[in-house]
Amino acid sequence: MRLSIIIVSWNVKNLLERALASILQNPPHSAYEIIVVDNASSDGSAEMASAKFPQVKLIRSPQNIGFAAGNNLGFKEASGEYLLCLNPDTEAHAGALDFIIDAFDRDARLGALGVKLLNSDGSLQPSCKSFPAADTILYNACGLDALFPRSKIFGKYNMSWFKHDAELEVDQPMGAALALRHGALEQTGVYDERYFMYFDEVDLCWRLKQAGWKIKFFPQVCVTHHWAQSTKQALFKMNKQWYISFQKYLVKNKHYPAWLAWLLLSSMVWLKPVILILLLWLIIKSLKLFLF
Repeated sequence: MRLSIIIVSWNVKNLLERALASILQNPPHSAYEIIVVDNASSDGSAEMASAKFPQVKLIRSPQNIGFAAGNNLGFKEASGEYLLCLNPDTEAHAGALDFIIDAFDRDARLGALGVKLLNSDGSLQPSCKSFPAADTILYNACGLDALFPRSKIFGKYNMSWFKHDAELEVDQPMGAALALRHGALEQTGVYDERYFMYFDEVDLCWRLKQAGWKIKFFPQVCVTHHWAQSTKQALFKMNKQWYISFQKYLVKNKHYPAWLAWLLLSSMVWLKPVILILLLWLIIKSLKLFLF
């Protein structure tokens, strides 16, 4: 088996159907399998997958165990030389799956790869970032990345300077369509299940890099990503989970004390308003001096 495609799904039946149909309409020429891990959906997702796509290997989790643990369930059943973790709100384009297999075949040290992601309207969805650290968090908290998006210093974390139009070694492609070498995971381990959602793929990419594996972005083929269709069903909880997972990542991989990690992340919430208020105060004060 060359490729195992793993989709972890929760309450997005219609999008899951479109995702599976897109794979079957644009299959690779090599042997492949599709594994759907249903995280206790209540909208009939599992029943739809079973009835309409009998060739899919369906794993039903009795409860929502999260993205990392869900993918790990799929990994246990996967026999592919290469693994493709796809969100259920994605659609594969023609040639994407063959390209992924060929890219791994060409480079024995390639541990993971990402492809170009498109929004629902066909526009580019930025999908590559650098590993976060104290400096990039503070640039974001101060709004410097927004003020100077083309700067490779201030725009480092979100890689806002990168046009996603060239092959490039990167730190972390977005987990919505992340391809992995099975052999690399045997060395580094799979997703850390302490992350319920978010930063699980960042953590995994960090471990791959630390072990000497390459991670690359390829713009030649595309996957449409209908952005956050599962998470928007519990927006407040998922937003909170993002900060919790971010803190876990900083403590685990950057070895920051928990209090420092939380202080840095809190600054992303309160520092921008404080700076904005200060600037407005300075502008008003300057206008008063000028006018009076």
